[in-house]
Amino acid sequence: MPLPDNERARMSSPHDLVYREVGECLHAWSQVEVDLSALFAALHGVPMQEASHPIRQVFEVVQSFETRVAMTNRSVECFIDAHPAYAEAWQPLKNKIERSARRRHEVAHFVLISRNAIHGIKPFFTFHNFRTKQGRGELTARQIADRARGFFDLSTRVRRHAGYVSRLQGLPVESDLATADLAHLLER
Repeated sequence: MPLPDNERARMSSPHDLVYREVGECLHAWSQVEVDLSALFAALHGVPMQEASHPIRQVFEVVQSFETRVAMTNRSVECFIDAHPAYAEAWQPLKNKIERSARRRHEVAHFVLISRNAIHGIKPFFTFHNFRTKQGRGELTARQIADRARGFFDLSTRVRRHAGYVSRLQGLPVESDLATADLAHLLER
């Protein structure tokens, strides 16, 4: 989880906090990817706990996140033939995942900046954009931490979807997901 404010003050270099928040943000994004793998597996009738099942191995060998989302989307299209109500829940989640992936790229591809005593990152850095203040906006450590919280929330949402699909498939579901229902999935 992001650093509490009292720990932020103890960082020795102005960039230490930025590095810490970037790492935490990318960790949060990794959770989204893990939970998307669990959802993909559930769509194919594989319990979330079977991490070494061939269907998960196939999914996880794919490097491109966009391709993973496309694979999951196609799997959902097949799944909704038997469970049409799920389509209403999936599309908003898919849209959120795709928007969030773009926000993740901003944190993963950057240069450190220090301007006017503000330390942060400039996503997709180019000298022209930096000097003219064009392109993507700069992100402070706090903004990166907020993004990490958003990714953790998204991870929880994807995990609830995996639990819901698992229940529909008659698969074992972890206790914290046992009550996931369509109404909960539609909450934003």
